[in-house]
This record gives sequence, structure tokens and C-alpha cells, in this order.
Amino acid sequence: MQVLYQDVLNPDHDWRESDDFVRGRLRHDDDLVDFALELLAGTRRNRPELDRVLASQAANWSLDRMAVTDRNILRLASYEILYTKT
Repeated sequence: MQVLYQDVLNPDHDWRESDDFVRGRLRHDDDLVDFALELLAGTRRNRPELDRVLASQAANWSLDRMAVTDRNILRLASYEILYTKT
């Protein structure tokens, strides 16, 4: 969530730094790091489609009006539901 938040607030940041951040926060546990980076990459890669789906379901509410954290939780959860075996 912290990395997705940073993506919104600082879209020009170096994504490799984000990957390093994830590795450090997850104490270099390879399984957790791989899982987290796949979720992050998938959410980033599919963000336009995820935003279209979310916008179509958010009655009387635009994505721009949502808090950044809320919007990213919905993006991440939608990615997991639509694109993974969750």
C-alpha cells in the first residue's frame, strides 16, 4: 500500500527504489517479496482497466474524489479478484 500511495503522489519516482523498499520491509523473505512484487506489478500494469471497473461500480462517486489510500485498496483488491487465484 505504501508503494501504491507513493505512485500516486510521486509518479516520476524510480520504481526500482520501490522494489528495494518492499524487499527491505519484508526482510528479504523471497516468497513474500515475490508475492508482494507480483501484486504491485499487476496492480500497476492493470491500473487503467482497474480504474474503469471501479468507476463503473462507484455510484455517484468519482475515483478522483476518493482518498488515495481507499482508491489503492480498491485497486489492489480488484486486481487480486480479477487477475489472481485469490
